[in-house]
Amino acid sequence: MTCFYCEGDMIDSTTTYVEDFGNCIVIIRNVPCSKCSQCGEVSYNGTVLKQIEKIVDDAYCQKLYDNCKSNPDNSNDNISLEDFAKELRIEL
Repeated sequence: MTCFYCEGDMIDSTTTYVEDFGNCIVIIRNVPCSKCSQCGEVSYNGTVLKQIEKIVDDAYCQKLYDNCKSNPDNSNDNISLEDFAKELRIEL
């Protein structure tokens, strides 16, 4: 496989995936990937991407839940039940 950017050789490797939510950062270490030996560009296969997405979604939903639970009287920091449901992709 060749790199989409520089056409260098892609090698099997691992990397650290970081997702920034503003005041919260999710770090996933040792993520399997293909990495360009020339420019360092990283790509993930579909299975790995699904796992990353689940971890990040779970962390984000936990952050929303914790925020709602820890600040019940501070409406500026809370998310509404409707918005929380949208984040969880469910209908009320």
